[in-house]
Amino acid sequence: MVTDRGNPENPHLELYVGTGGEFGSEKFEPGVGRTLTRLPRDAGSITTLSLRAWSLANGSYVRTLIITDTELENATRLEDLYDAHRDWYESYYYPSREPTTITRDITNFHDPTTYLIVAGDRVAVDDITIVATAPSSEPLFMQQIDLIKNGDFSQSLKYWEEDPLFCCGKISEEGSPGNLHLELLRRPQVSQQVYLPEGASRVSVSIKAWALTLPGQNPENVIPNVEVRIIRDGSIFDGTVSQETFWFLKPALRTEPAITMSRDLTGFKGKNITLMISGEEAAVDDVSVLARWSSGFPTTVFPTLPVVAVILAASVVPLLALRRLNRTRSH
Repeated sequence: MVTDRGNPENPHLELYVGTGGEFGSEKFEPGVGRTLTRLPRDAGSITTLSLRAWSLANGSYVRTLIITDTELENATRLEDLYDAHRDWYESYYYPSREPTTITRDITNFHDPTTYLIVAGDRVAVDDITIVATAPSSEPLFMQQIDLIKNGDFSQSLKYWEEDPLFCCGKISEEGSPGNLHLELLRRPQVSQQVYLPEGASRVSVSIKAWALTLPGQNPENVIPNVEVRIIRDGSIFDGTVSQETFWFLKPALRTEPAITMSRDLTGFKGKNITLMISGEEAAVDDVSVLARWSSGFPTTVFPTLPVVAVILAASVVPLLALRRLNRTRSH
């Protein structure tokens, strides 16, 4: 409900979980929603969602959910699915009694049919805004580092964790001799934890994927698909102040050509994330999380700087010796 209770002359939204349903025992979240028809289509734009929230009682939380999946919902043929995708961003925040402004990066959402939902329990919400900044020109020289270990699966599943309940991924080179890749047969889940450096100018994730079989070629008539989740601060309701999950799905893949899925992760800078990959009747390879800098690497992230320093020193010493020799000859 909209009220100015406790905050005269400043109307705001108050959200509470109620009960409803046929038997009066199912919980539901009342909330507000809106189609974001004015999202920038330019992939270089940085888009930020912000809202102000404060707690009305113990155990309060506010949830923001952004979904783009209209293409998927409207797909009626397999051919339609090849061009479809679903992006899903969900954020939980547990506010204090003092109003706090929460900001979330939603740069990955460009579709004008994207839908925003704000819900929660025992929480007040105000000043919901979305701001898009014009894309900045890329520097002429960019340096980058891949934060994922063994993203080409050349060392089997080293550095990757498998969920024992959704096991198991298979390393294979079938169909691509000499090129090991990860096969996802019955929705296994593999994950890797990564720290995204605060000082990076840009961070992005990239994954190559293709189908192992097509519908009709496998016993369950499965449509090959791949899904990727970016999870910050562990599972929901683990007692931390804030959790975020960004999830994107490619609902149908061809056996060839392989496609490359990429998304922007700059909004997660300075945070530990878990990259989780799952899918069915699909293969993935060349998984990378690239952090880019326009000028130099932080020494805490780029461990080969001492080697660079040795190389520079090795090149400077002969130069100094040559100058000294020239001086001696001139005397």
